[in-house]
Amino acid sequence: MFASCSGNSSRYVWGGYESTVYSVTAGIGNDGTEDVEALIQFAERDIERATVSEKLIPPGLHAQLGLLYSLRGDLALAKAAFEAEMELYPESRAFLGGVLERMGAGS
Repeated sequence: MFASCSGNSSRYVWGGYESTVYSVTAGIGNDGTEDVEALIQFAERDIERATVSEKLIPPGLHAQLGLLYSLRGDLALAKAAFEAEMELYPESRAFLGGVLERMGAGS
């Protein structure tokens, strides 16, 4: 009856997603200079792991990667990441479409 609740398998590859979100929302270090490149690498690695293992990319991971790209100043990659999030999770379009508009990228 509760077989679906047992086990450690997940539909998603979460990797370091939670710690990356924490790092960004905690202010990326006291002086704002947490290694954004390392956080980008963690997120890109988690996306690659999910793709290779044929599991789902967690909701918000592409959006988080887009935020990191924008913090680095790479708005083209940020836009691509936001668009990937909207493709996988259409419900994110209401928020991310507005983000893209404010970036001047449209949706």
